[in-house]
Amino acid sequence: MIPPLVALLRLHEINASTPAVSPHAPRSRELVRFLQALTPEMHKRYVNSYTRHGHNAVAAIEHGACGGCHMRLPASPAEMEEYIYSCDHCGRLLYDRDEAFEYSVG
Repeated sequence: MIPPLVALLRLHEINASTPAVSPHAPRSRELVRFLQALTPEMHKRYVNSYTRHGHNAVAAIEHGACGGCHMRLPASPAEMEEYIYSCDHCGRLLYDRDEAFEYSVG
């Protein structure tokens, strides 16, 4: 099973590399696998963020702030899904780089 954070980051990486295609429609089996790892609510929030912010729809948390709009996050931001957060100010989906690194090295 693919962890939600890995699925979100990979899905965004694929969408960002093919800008002419809408994030609404999966284009390959690989994308379908990543979409299945996300809840329907998380997918909807990703599409909304992508529609609003394009390639900057997903950002890392940097020094306790949103990597997109740079607004300070609460001391303990509300977790939407496993290690995925949302910026209350701009609506971007956020992730912790340390957690993403943990998943990448296993």
